[in-house]
Amino acid sequence: MAKKKKKKIKAGFEISLETTPFHVLFFAAYPLILLYMVNAKEMYAYLLIKPMFISILAASALYCAVLFMVKNALKAGFMTSVFIIWFFTYGHLYRSLEAPLKLTNHFVLFPMTMALAGAVIAFVARLRIKNTQTPEKINLILNYVAIGLVLFVTAAAILRMPEQGKIEPVKQLTETAAPSSADEKYPDIYYIIMDGHARSDYMKKTFNYDDSVFIDKMRSMGFYIPAKAKANYPETLLSFASFLNCDYLDKLIKLDPASDDRVVVKDQIKKKSALGYLKDKGYTVIIFPSINVTNAMKAGADYIMTPAALTFGEFEYMIFSTSVISAVSGFFHEGEPPAYQARRESIRYDFKYIPETAKMGSPKVVFAHIVCPHPPFVFDAQGGAVINTKPINFADGDHSDFSTEEYVEKYGAQARFIDDMTVKMVENLMKNMKKNSIIIIHGDHGSGSHLNWEDYTKTDFGERLSIFSAYYLPGGGDKLLYPGISPVNNFRLIQKFYFGEKINLLPDKSYFSKWDKPYDFIDVTKYTQ
Repeated sequence: MAKKKKKKIKAGFEISLETTPFHVLFFAAYPLILLYMVNAKEMYAYLLIKPMFISILAASALYCAVLFMVKNALKAGFMTSVFIIWFFTYGHLYRSLEAPLKLTNHFVLFPMTMALAGAVIAFVARLRIKNTQTPEKINLILNYVAIGLVLFVTAAAILRMPEQGKIEPVKQLTETAAPSSADEKYPDIYYIIMDGHARSDYMKKTFNYDDSVFIDKMRSMGFYIPAKAKANYPETLLSFASFLNCDYLDKLIKLDPASDDRVVVKDQIKKKSALGYLKDKGYTVIIFPSINVTNAMKAGADYIMTPAALTFGEFEYMIFSTSVISAVSGFFHEGEPPAYQARRESIRYDFKYIPETAKMGSPKVVFAHIVCPHPPFVFDAQGGAVINTKPINFADGDHSDFSTEEYVEKYGAQARFIDDMTVKMVENLMKNMKKNSIIIIHGDHGSGSHLNWEDYTKTDFGERLSIFSAYYLPGGGDKLLYPGISPVNNFRLIQKFYFGEKINLLPDKSYFSKWDKPYDFIDVTKYTQ
C-alpha cells in the first residue's frame, strides 16, 4: 500500500514579495519623494522627514484596520493602495482637468473619483479568492511597480539635489569690531518686508491706484520715501540673500549662470549675515516668518512669532494642495482650500503683533516677511476675503493663476488694504517703541502683472524691479538716504551710521534673470530710474 505524502506546514508568517503587500508603504512614500524631486532645487531634503513618517505611519494604520475587517493580507494591501493612490493623485488630476473641463470647484470631480476608487475597493472586498496564486502574482507585480517607482524618483531626486560641495564663499560680510555686550544705546531695529510691493509710480500707471494718501501719512510720521527705490533682484530668494549679506550675489558665492539650484542662495540666508552681526552685538533676534523663504532664518532666531495657521511648513502645504485634502477642506470653506485662510490669518497676525514686540527687551531686531500684496490675492480693498477655489499658488507673473487683467484688478485691491494696515501697524508700533528705534519697510521686488519668466520681450523690467521703500532713521541716519537707494545698502547704512563701521555703500543696481536660469543676470537698472 502506497504511503500518503504529508503536507509540510510552515510555521509563522511568510514574508516575501509574493505574499506581503510592501507596496502599501512604497505607494505612501512615492508621491512625497516625487514632490521633493520636482522641487529639489528650491528646498532642503530634511523637509521630507516629517511628512514621510506621517504618511507611512498612516498607511500602516489604515492597512491594519482594513486587514482586521477583511481578514486577508493581500486584499487589505490592494484596497489600501487604491485609497493611497486616489488620495495623493486627486489634486494633480484636478489641476490637469481644470482648464479643459472648466472646473470651478470640487463638487463634480471629487465625488466621481471617490465613487470610482470606492467601487474598486468594494469589488475587492467582496471578491472570493479560490486560487491564491493569482492574488500573489498581482501582489508581486504591485510590489515591483511600487519599489521601482520609489527607486526611480529617489535616484532622480539625488541627481537634482544641489551640489553643496561646490559652494565657494568669496568673502565675509565685513570686517567687524569684536562682539560687545547688549547696550541700551543701541537702537531697536524693525525690518519689514512687504513682498512684491510696487513703487508709487507703478501703482498709479499699472494698477490705477493713487497711493499718495498712504505716502503722505508715512511721511507725516517721519519716514523718508525714496522716489526711485529699486530692488536688486527679481525674486524673493535672490533678494533676501543679497540684502541680508549686504552685497551682490556674485560677490558672495561663485554662481553658475546655467544652474537652477536655488538652495545655494537659501544657504546664504541661513549663514551668519546681518542678523548674525546684530546678534553678536547683543541683540535679541525676533522673526515673523513666512511659510517659505524666512524659514531658512529660524535657526538664528531667539523668538519665532507665528500663528497656529503656520504650524505646517512649505512642503506640507504642497502636499495638501495636490491631495484629496484640498477638496475635502474646500467643502467647509466655501469651496476654498484651507491654505488661503491660513494666509489671511498669518498676514493679520503679523500686522497685529509686530507692534507688540516693542514691549520686549532691548536691544532687539524684529524681522518680518509679510507675503503681501504678492499673489495669491486673498483680500479685497476693505480687507474682506477674496475666495479662491484653486490649490494655493504663490508663483508670480505668468506662473501665477491670474490673467493680466485679473492680476491688475486684484493686486490693486489687495495693495490698498495692505497700505491701510501698514499705517495702523506703524502708528501702534510708535506708541511703545524706543525713541531711537529704526524702522525699514520695503518690497523685496515689485509687482508682476507684466512679468514673463521665460521671455524678456514680454516683461516690464521697471514694474518688476521698482519697489516701495520707507525709512525711519532717527538721529540723523536719514541724511545718508537718497532717491535711488536699494536693499543691498540697507544694513550697510545701519552699520556705517549707527555702529561706526568702516563700510561704504555700493552702487545701486537692478538685475533680472529668467526662472530656469536665476543666475544668468542682465543689468536692467536703467528701467527703474
